Amino acid sequence: MRRGYLFFLFTLLLAACSNNEQFRVNGTIEGDPTLNLRVGWYADGSYHSLITAAREGKFEFFCTANQPAVVAICDNDSRILARIYAKNGETFDLKLKNDPYQLTVDGNDISKRWATFLRENADELRQSPRAANEAIARYVIAHPDDLLSSLLLVNNYYAAIDPLKADSLLSLLTPQARPSAITESFNYSLSRLVTGSAAGEIASFPYRDRRDSLRYFNPHNAPLSFLAVSMWDDYRIDSVVPALRRLTRKSANRELKLLDYSAELDTIGWRELLQEDSVHWDCGWAPGGITARGLDKLGLQRIPFFIVADSTGRQLYRGSSVGEAEKLINTFLHAR
Repeated sequence: MRRGYLFFLFTLLLAACSNNEQFRVNGTIEGDPTLNLRVGWYADGSYHSLITAAREGKFEFFCTANQPAVVAICDNDSRILARIYAKNGETFDLKLKNDPYQLTVDGNDISKRWATFLRENADELRQSPRAANEAIARYVIAHPDDLLSSLLLVNNYYAAIDPLKADSLLSLLTPQARPSAITESFNYSLSRLVTGSAAGEIASFPYRDRRDSLRYFNPHNAPLSFLAVSMWDDYRIDSVVPALRRLTRKSANRELKLLDYSAELDTIGWRELLQEDSVHWDCGWAPGGITARGLDKLGLQRIPFFIVADSTGRQLYRGSSVGEAEKLINTFLHAR
């Protein structure tokens, strides 16, 4: 009897230690699919990841984070299904849909409020990156002492559109609302964009084309180069698409190198839009958007942004007017 009692106490002790050394996530997915889930989180000085399975819509996994960390749950194509803010000792119950703005979270208060914000603002968040930024900016300005403001800025805000605005919003937050574990890398990326070598020469940099092949944008390969950096909702602006089409025809004689670089974070959505818009000019994308290697040194302070460079990489024009860029290109090519 005494031996059985001691074994029971020992089992409880092990369970208590285990619960304090990890956090637990249970969940269901609407439609009861069976699929692999990719889970990633940065904690204790390094990035961690695991792959688990949802069987008939049900899943469970355990992670370790001594300090609170953002945990991203993705499908097998790396599309975000949910994010939570978790640390050891906590338990979460999630209800997911094939829509990151329609999750329900039962766990700690901050993760629950994060999911509630996404549901209540889903229409704006889906509408366009700019509409999403406006919704998030309203919350950040009204709640500068709320940790949720930091989580929204770092994970849901499209900083590529206007890094200066993102930096300004981040500076509004109180120290308690922006712990370095969440904002350090985001702040570093913003500082690179805001203080980048705007007037410097453009060096060759890598990107992925629409077929996911690795290519390089190299101004030295043509007398003149045109770099357009934008989000896809920018192409609904009347002046952008006609200008790119006209410049594409001029690039046929190899005197102009044109690259339409997407700052989108979702490469799947980017490719779908390429097909919808019947785009025939050179398009590219790279992980990290405008913080990707090479592009991060150009100090792009808003999106869309256009740069014209000569064969040495010297920037002849940089700004947000595709009309001004096209005018300079026409003048340059006419003079040759």
